[in-house]
Amino acid sequence: MNRFFCSPPGGGPIDEPGSNRLIARIDEIESYPRDEGEFTAFLGAVETRFLEKDEISRRDWQEAPISILRVEVDKEAHDPLSEALREQRREGSFFNIELGAGRGESSVFQHISLFDEGIPRAIYKAVPIDGLDADVVRGKHDLSDVEEADQEWLEDRLTRLDSQLRTARIYDVGQGSCAALLTDGGKPRLFLDAGRGVLANTRTFDREWFWHDEPTHICGGHAGLVLLSHWDWDHWAYAAKEGLECFQERIWIAPKQEVSAIHRAFAAQLDNLRLWPTSASEIRTATLKILKANGTSRNDSGLVTVWAPTWAKGDGVLFPGDCAYGALPGGLASGKYHAVVASHHGAESRPDHIAPPPHSLNSQWIISSGARNTFGHPTRAGHRQFTKSGWSFGQLRITSRQSEPRWPRCIGDIDIR
Repeated sequence: MNRFFCSPPGGGPIDEPGSNRLIARIDEIESYPRDEGEFTAFLGAVETRFLEKDEISRRDWQEAPISILRVEVDKEAHDPLSEALREQRREGSFFNIELGAGRGESSVFQHISLFDEGIPRAIYKAVPIDGLDADVVRGKHDLSDVEEADQEWLEDRLTRLDSQLRTARIYDVGQGSCAALLTDGGKPRLFLDAGRGVLANTRTFDREWFWHDEPTHICGGHAGLVLLSHWDWDHWAYAAKEGLECFQERIWIAPKQEVSAIHRAFAAQLDNLRLWPTSASEIRTATLKILKANGTSRNDSGLVTVWAPTWAKGDGVLFPGDCAYGALPGGLASGKYHAVVASHHGAESRPDHIAPPPHSLNSQWIISSGARNTFGHPTRAGHRQFTKSGWSFGQLRITSRQSEPRWPRCIGDIDIR
């Protein structure tokens, strides 16, 4: 296992990085509505010397020297990387970065583990990678060596699973996302993401409770599939650490998206990873409908799932991942649902987007988020998106066991049946 997916001793960094020269990709930008000039950027990074190899194998990626840079940009941040991000604030942009000596007092933090709090780092240099150089770097990160699933094979696998599915469960994994469709005996057969809280939100994942109460039924053998909605790490991190043994051999179906070194290293851990077939805009079985979204961002270009068993009212249960409601494919935004798992952990997708409406007063609006997470999810703006669509506060359920005064309906794992 790559050391990046291990917990650091005592919750601190594993050790100082082996090289100060990094190539990093902007993976996510988290904006703050209160101030347009403030945002947090997360960059997946790998040591420059690693990418200088002529050929990089799967085994190489399994042990790649990777880290995440978290950059908290505000009006007071003037380090080279913050300044570069202000100029080129776009998901997918690559940078040549040189870390300065010592820990520094900056707005930049380096995570040597997906589950540490990060340490402040001084930045000596940060230069955007453009043009042909960017194409070369992007090509060394891509998933071109991962086999694409055959559409007929995938349809057959999903059809065989369909008849076994009875209940949906949304797991309490803190600030992350992990859901499954279960058999009568409570065994998961189709996972819809396998994530958990990471980085500064690692603390939102209650490992002691989860590990003692969950493994017997969250693993449930190696049968079935994992459908990854998109490549954000909080949607697969449980499978990278505690769940590696029971998820490593499962068949994974993931969208073909641009990724950073972090995702590339995780993909190398999986024995049976397949990419969603490019020939399929959607795949349907008796009760399942899986659609490929067509937006430009990672959130809006992943897989969206609807499950409509005979007992479900209206259009069934919607699992949008982090897809914005206005970017939902196939007219899904206008459906009326028995239950909706809120997009992006209850954050507002975009101000002009309206959430899908409920089918009835008994419909459930479910949020998978961690108590007191650093993003402030679920947000008041996200709440307004649902109430505008006719949902009431009484229909809200939040997976976190640790309730907060502003969000009292926090109940742990949520079953839909």
